Amino acid sequence: MMAGSASSDFREEEILGRAYDWRLIKRFLAYLKPYKSYLVLIVLVLLLLTFVGLVTPLIMKKALDGPIKNALNAIDKTPFLRELFYLGILYLAALCARFGLSYAQVYLVRLVGQGAIHDLRCSLFSHLQKLSLSFFSKNPVGRLVTRVTNDIEALNELFASGIVALLNDAFILFGIIIILATVSWRMTLVAMVIVPPLILITLLFRRKARYYFGEIRRRLARLNAFINESFLGIRVIQMFNKQNERSNQHSDLNKELLKEYKSSNLCTAIFYPAIEVLGSAGTCALIYYASFAIHSGVVTLGEFFLFWSLLGRFFGPIMDLVDKYSVLQSAMASAERIFRIMDTQPDVQMPPDGHTPSEVKGEIRLENVSFSYNNHDVVLKDINLVVKPGERVALVGPTGAGKTSIINLVARFYDPQKGRVLIDGVDVRHWNGRALRSSLAIVPQDVFIFYGTVKENISLWDENISEERLKEAARAAKADDFIRNLENGYDTVMAERGATLSAGQRQLLSFARAIARKPPIIVLDEATSSIDSETEHSIQEAMENTLKGRTALIIAHRLSTIEKCDRILVVDEGRIVEEGTHSELLKRQGLYSCLYRMQGGRF
Repeated sequence: MMAGSASSDFREEEILGRAYDWRLIKRFLAYLKPYKSYLVLIVLVLLLLTFVGLVTPLIMKKALDGPIKNALNAIDKTPFLRELFYLGILYLAALCARFGLSYAQVYLVRLVGQGAIHDLRCSLFSHLQKLSLSFFSKNPVGRLVTRVTNDIEALNELFASGIVALLNDAFILFGIIIILATVSWRMTLVAMVIVPPLILITLLFRRKARYYFGEIRRRLARLNAFINESFLGIRVIQMFNKQNERSNQHSDLNKELLKEYKSSNLCTAIFYPAIEVLGSAGTCALIYYASFAIHSGVVTLGEFFLFWSLLGRFFGPIMDLVDKYSVLQSAMASAERIFRIMDTQPDVQMPPDGHTPSEVKGEIRLENVSFSYNNHDVVLKDINLVVKPGERVALVGPTGAGKTSIINLVARFYDPQKGRVLIDGVDVRHWNGRALRSSLAIVPQDVFIFYGTVKENISLWDENISEERLKEAARAAKADDFIRNLENGYDTVMAERGATLSAGQRQLLSFARAIARKPPIIVLDEATSSIDSETEHSIQEAMENTLKGRTALIIAHRLSTIEKCDRILVVDEGRIVEEGTHSELLKRQGLYSCLYRMQGGRF
């Protein structure tokens, strides 16, 4: 089966926007404001570059109608040769100036473009960091990485090959038309006969190019998503010996992409020769008219050369704009996707001036809380829960019962649709975000290890955590022994996602990460599920010391983790159906007892 239809596959890239969307360009230009002086300099350089580029044909016209013409009929050619020499020097100077101005243009454009792109990339990444978890659950990681990398870089092309190229081409076309009309309006009308069909062909090509561009991007996005999925799932593919099937699917997707590229190439192959034919037709018309006009003295040889030269340059900007069309289309699509993210507001708004207590006691309260991730399927239904400061409460129940959702609400990764979540009597929606997250530490089941040293992975770049405090946390989490056995101890650089560590070692680092912060509230979200019995036994004493005097919410499947809890809450289908101690719940012969028997005394 193929990767999915273009209309329904969430991995597809959106084909958005127009090739020239001034609304998006205006937003991008806002990032160029810090470089106003450079922009003025760029415009000045472009004007000078246009002037120098158009002055060379004028010098040739002057030479043909002046010293060259006069020298043909003069006996003493010396003064005319001297004048021709000076014109040659002027022509050479113009070429040198063009070289210097072209260098300045490229340098300044890159300087401003890369500076603006740097600012935009930082702004986008910073904004992404502030978005809620619900946003990341709806958007694949690969797509977001593309936004921060490829799409941002495409906007660099929007500036360099779009806005600047548009200005440059506009200056050239405007300058050519002014010079031609000034020298001879009759020859200008003859030369401009080709403009109407030129516009018609360009519009037709633009429409076709837009369609093929969209199809190519759509199929390329599907192919990239398939490749990414294949690499991530290579273990399963090899385990079930499905390499040939995946290769065949890849070949089919590649053929679809190739088909669109062929159609696009055919369109381009027709357009460019058509433009050249039009240019040749315009030149023929000009030569035909000039042959009579020169003979009758209406047009000079120099004027004819000027028209012939400038008419050839007239098609350059048009060809350049068409050639850059796909680049501009890509840049505008990237701009729309980027600014769509920039316009996305986090579902969970953290007030910067919110509640910031000097001391957190650790009381947790849920009042009539109902919650749904998608506003349709209710995960929690009228939950009422009070966890006293220093109390240990375990949450158990079947998979999907809503245990982790309670943790998500306490940490305010999400907000409930109904009811309130309070810490120390204050609604978490009124807390300062940094103060709230600093008051609790979560030890998750799936531990994420960053690329960096062991120290950095425990402290998470918190400069307030001293090295001694960090090592004390590692010792308390029983991670110190295996860390010291690493090649460089605490300075050992971890592989991507901690690939060189065992699951148990990664979990121990996560415990050390939580302990180092000394939070008043600790949450264990099935934190011992990846630790073997021997390792689990070695951390029990450390966990007892760590949890002492702190509020603890524990989601666990292991009996050894929850049997000493002050209370155990049994969650089923979004409701708390049982509550009590381990022994009390076993005596009730309810869901807890059933789960206990089914799993042989282990949860």
